[in-house]
Amino acid sequence: MTNQFDQPYEEHDEIVGVTVVREDLRQLLVVAALSQLDEQARTGKRNARLQLAMDRIGAAATDTEWQPKKP
Repeated sequence: MTNQFDQPYEEHDEIVGVTVVREDLRQLLVVAALSQLDEQARTGKRNARLQLAMDRIGAAATDTEWQPKKP
């Protein structure tokens, strides 16, 4: 059964606001990667929507604003 949460984000979808710290992003990516591995083992494919979210989070996590600041 497919629901709206299993679908990839649409181009017009917008994240309104999220506040997380760098370590939260890392932990989210680790959990998401493990979830993807479980999904692939169970169904033979990965969740496209989760993969897109991981890609977006990964891109944000490498942005200079998320990098450690020099004292």
